[in-house]
Amino acid sequence: MTLEYISKVAPLGEAPHSYKLPIKTAHMEPYEEDALAKELHGMATVLLHLEQRKKQLALRCDFNLTDFYLMFDPANTGRIDFLQWEQVFTALRMEPPVGILRLAFRELDRDLDGLLRLQEFIKVMGPHENQYNDYLVNKKPYNSDMNFHRLRAFTPQTQELVTSLLRQL
Repeated sequence: MTLEYISKVAPLGEAPHSYKLPIKTAHMEPYEEDALAKELHGMATVLLHLEQRKKQLALRCDFNLTDFYLMFDPANTGRIDFLQWEQVFTALRMEPPVGILRLAFRELDRDLDGLLRLQEFIKVMGPHENQYNDYLVNKKPYNSDMNFHRLRAFTPQTQELVTSLLRQL
């Protein structure tokens, strides 16, 4: 909105050069409230399952966030671009629409520079509870002394949990 437009539609505020923007309020019908409540419940359920999956992964002996990050950054450059992000999903035979992948990538990219750094990855992919997150962040890489394919960094059971987590993003 331009200042010119705002000055035409909004009354002046108390401070100089300020405006009171009109707030539109709409009455919701009971069926609309029910539909909204159902959608919010569904979103909360997805977030709850996502957090549970993160906690399950944190307790796996072969899982840590560094190895998880290296799935996307095999050259260990310290940054993941969208193409690398997309390649892992393709390699795991998970091919959500590109728009969904971009949306998930942007959610992780907190500084909006088009690259995911390890700290951004940890903040979003790590569990929210401090005890789980601290344990996972301080956990040493399981594969530190081995050469491994980036998509085979974990045991099959852990890999299944990782894939499940990525599907829920």
